[in-house]
Amino acid sequence: MQASASKKNSGAGDLNSLSGMLKYAERLFIQFDPLKFPGADALSSGRQTTLILNQTDTVGNNQHKHRFHLPKTTRKANEKVIQFFRRENILLTDHASKELLVSTVAGYLFARDSENTPGRVSETELLAREILDAVELYGGMEQDVMSIFQAESTVRHWIFSNVLSVSLDEYIASHIAADEYPERFNVDDIHILLSPMRLHENNLLNMNKIPNEKRKDFISMWLSFLKKEMPFLRYEESACKLTSLADFDFASLYTGSRILDGLGLEHYFKQDAIFIGEKMWEMAAAEGVKEDQIPFFRAPSLFFLALFKPDAINRKRHIRSISLKAIDRYAQYRMTTGELHKNIKLKYENYQNAVSQWLSKEKLADKIVSQCGENGIPQYPDIQETDRLDLRRGRDPKYYAVQNYLNGWAKPCQGAPDNLNDEYLQLTSNVAEKFYHIDTILVQCALATLPENEKKFLFSPAASIHAVNFSMRSFMDSRDLRGLPLHDDIRVLVKNTDLVAVKRESEERIYALKRTYDAGDSAYRFFCVDRDINKYIANDLLSYQKFGEGYRVLGNKIYAYAVKFIYAIASDTKELIVGADKAKKLVGYLGSIHSNHLYSALFQSGNDRSDLQKIWSIVKNFIPFYNCIEGVLEKDALKAIPSCLIDAFSFMSVFIKAASLSARFAVGVVGGLRQGISIYGKYSLKSGIRSGLNVITLPTTAELSALSLQALKALDPGIDFLTGLSKSYIEKLIVRLSKDEKTAYLARKILTSKEFTQLPSFSTGMTKVALLPFSNLKVPIMSSGMVDGKITYTLFNPETGQAFGKRFLLANDRLIPFERNQDRLAYDKHNDCFFRLKRGASLTKSCFSRNSVKSVDLSESIHLTSLREDQSIKNELERITEKVRLGKNPTAEELQRAVDTLEYLSQEMTDSPALADFTEAGNEGINQYLRYAKGDYSSQVAELMNEYEKLKDYEGFSYRVMTMPAARIELLTVGNIVLDKGFASSSAIFNNAKEWLADKYIRKSKRNKYIVIVYGKEIRKKIAGTSLLTDHILISPGEKLNICAKSEVDGVTYLGVSRYRGPDRPTDIYTGNVVG
Repeated sequence: MQASASKKNSGAGDLNSLSGMLKYAERLFIQFDPLKFPGADALSSGRQTTLILNQTDTVGNNQHKHRFHLPKTTRKANEKVIQFFRRENILLTDHASKELLVSTVAGYLFARDSENTPGRVSETELLAREILDAVELYGGMEQDVMSIFQAESTVRHWIFSNVLSVSLDEYIASHIAADEYPERFNVDDIHILLSPMRLHENNLLNMNKIPNEKRKDFISMWLSFLKKEMPFLRYEESACKLTSLADFDFASLYTGSRILDGLGLEHYFKQDAIFIGEKMWEMAAAEGVKEDQIPFFRAPSLFFLALFKPDAINRKRHIRSISLKAIDRYAQYRMTTGELHKNIKLKYENYQNAVSQWLSKEKLADKIVSQCGENGIPQYPDIQETDRLDLRRGRDPKYYAVQNYLNGWAKPCQGAPDNLNDEYLQLTSNVAEKFYHIDTILVQCALATLPENEKKFLFSPAASIHAVNFSMRSFMDSRDLRGLPLHDDIRVLVKNTDLVAVKRESEERIYALKRTYDAGDSAYRFFCVDRDINKYIANDLLSYQKFGEGYRVLGNKIYAYAVKFIYAIASDTKELIVGADKAKKLVGYLGSIHSNHLYSALFQSGNDRSDLQKIWSIVKNFIPFYNCIEGVLEKDALKAIPSCLIDAFSFMSVFIKAASLSARFAVGVVGGLRQGISIYGKYSLKSGIRSGLNVITLPTTAELSALSLQALKALDPGIDFLTGLSKSYIEKLIVRLSKDEKTAYLARKILTSKEFTQLPSFSTGMTKVALLPFSNLKVPIMSSGMVDGKITYTLFNPETGQAFGKRFLLANDRLIPFERNQDRLAYDKHNDCFFRLKRGASLTKSCFSRNSVKSVDLSESIHLTSLREDQSIKNELERITEKVRLGKNPTAEELQRAVDTLEYLSQEMTDSPALADFTEAGNEGINQYLRYAKGDYSSQVAELMNEYEKLKDYEGFSYRVMTMPAARIELLTVGNIVLDKGFASSSAIFNNAKEWLADKYIRKSKRNKYIVIVYGKEIRKKIAGTSLLTDHILISPGEKLNICAKSEVDGVTYLGVSRYRGPDRPTDIYTGNVVG
């Protein structure tokens, strides 16, 4: 995006300013988490290079050839709104372009010649009803009770969806994920990205097609909607605009400003919103986020996810599922890093205190003498005549007391410390010690940036770490006509760099830790240089910088312009670090070097008997951000030292506010925190307590994210809207605010506000509850009236008294998705359930049982005979191919078994980050590595194999759809013994696999054909379901398989395979090569 491009162009300027350094320092912590010690997995840096938005051609000018597909719900709502405007004689056509439609809405809601205020309530409610009615949601019918929150947020979502093709937060997240420098995204980038001009440039809206008389109305509406949806955009000060989207303060500002705006408290300071947001995120981590609170937390969580796992922001996935997990993981992440932030803050404050107490020796003496008081300072009768003259000129006894104290001749008074030098040493040591505690964090982060293969070598148990000696000097073999040397003797040292050698068996590698304070890039860089002098020169590690581009290296000599050098790089034979905990020991060793250097330099700089200007040239090499005091050095360097020592680590305060992006969050946001608690174990107790107390509230994000994808789709209304504020939630927030003295004033402000007192109280009456589709999660519901002659129900929030979302039917305490024109559903009287008559067994076409989860046999769900019978592979293959050949649809009984099996599988799923990554994004790389040795996925394979063993066994049939060259399929015959070197994904339900064929989910080339493999019950398999693929069954690499049946129907080959235990060597199922 252009905003980022402009940042790149101005990058050089940033590097020369303290603010630029702070930003880059923050970026260091954003990329590498100090929670992770070096040696742990590094964060993946995979980035998308293009936006994940589908494009289609539409009629327009040359600059607007491409438009994005509108969601189905948006298109349906557009048709309904156009009809509404036709009835009201506002539009004169049945077809309207996007520009005409949104500008007409702007005129309808924001016309300046209207007597009512812009965005007036009555028109907003009428428009919202048309939108909700189009997509069959509660609020669309006249008798439905709808709050102004619902109406306004519905219209906003619909406008954003029309213009952006996705929700507002999804649009921003997709741009972050696709940006070349996503970590630099800040609030100002959102301003730019969503400006009408940028919408025009990005082909989202052709401003030239908006009538001139309506353009102002549209801009007023657009900006009003943006500030309502994201109230932080109201702040124009640069400090807010420069706030990183990865910063904890941004998430707090977003959340706090939305709740304050919802309360109608428009006049508040930015810090007020941040304070409130912090408390809300604390509540989210401790109590979870309920469904009606999602809009307050979703955007910051998605932005954070987009920054550090951009591949997860993909429109082809179910964004509701992704965002639910993002909210829960981000809230937990904030909580787990809270202690780290407190620790860092404490170290930083200790460092600040040590620096503020540090004084030069003379000023320390002056301070001590001043504390003696005038009466405590002794007189000096034996002073020389010149000193008598000085006294007459205004020099008082205090001056001589200081001088004598400095020289160690006499104490200024009885209460003064015996030795001034000891006091000075203590102050200096205190600064160096506190410096050490922060410096080791920076070194640790630098080590984390090493490539994985380097870390494995560096911290190998068999490796030893050694000190390195570097020397370089010029040599005199060039003289002028008089026989004099052409240059002075030049000694070259390594500059701001520590060198260590690592030896493992016969191999040696040399690493450099370079301080890069002046560059602002980060505090340290750690990289491999070995004995390659070119790397030392290229990375600016040497004190001599005039080698030029034409220098030559011959052996251990360097031939530069007019100067020749000889150098030596040697590692000590004595082992510096061996054994376990090498990373910790190395960090401590390097930190000690740095703190010792600082101690020495700081001691000399404050020792008033030394040459200050000479010593300072040494000091600046050990104090970061020397630029900040260079301008005042000649005036008063001693005065500048403390302030610049503080500036050196001022970025730590930035880090305290920012998120230290860890691989734990980045990888865990889809699959779970690596070291977190299983989502099922963690929240099952909460659910039990809720039910035990008979208090049914809306489910939390954690409970929702544990549902299957089918359940989420059945629940997802397709529109994000606010239903209102919960008084009980605000009361809990007030309690938290009042307990903190710095936020108690906010508690009083909210408590006495008119808006708070008018919020409805928690419903204490008997609330009807029902099970969500495809789950055992109970939710509160209420009747939403008769539709098509049937009683319908919707989700209900007892805390606000508001109903919302999709309409459902109710059968035996279980919700059933409802649509108008129910002739598309059939009713099975025998099983007392509804089911669809369309082909396939996807859950939207399934029959819903009147019972909860049954104890099910794990054989394939669509089996027509008793599930307890042990069917052979041949019979199973004949059964399914016969159904395919005859085109038979599943019976109601088969569909019911499918639902029961899926419910069982959803309960048996294991929360595994590695498995989630494999299922949702990473299977191609891992399997290419296993099957064809492409790439390096050894660590991912090891992690997945470890997780695989923890999964629960599955003992039924499973079905895999794949493609293979026709020639290879011909060679696969009954009796062949084969194996797959990769992980084989399959489905527990044949009809789901069949749907993949029908929908061309797995695409084949011209020379490839489809093949379906039926895995026998005895083959070892694991339940590998995730929220995206509940029926996922996984077979580990290397399972020997016997092809016992083969058939072909409609050009698709079906293979039945059983487990092979014999001695024959198998062939690779893909290549035909003998394995083993």
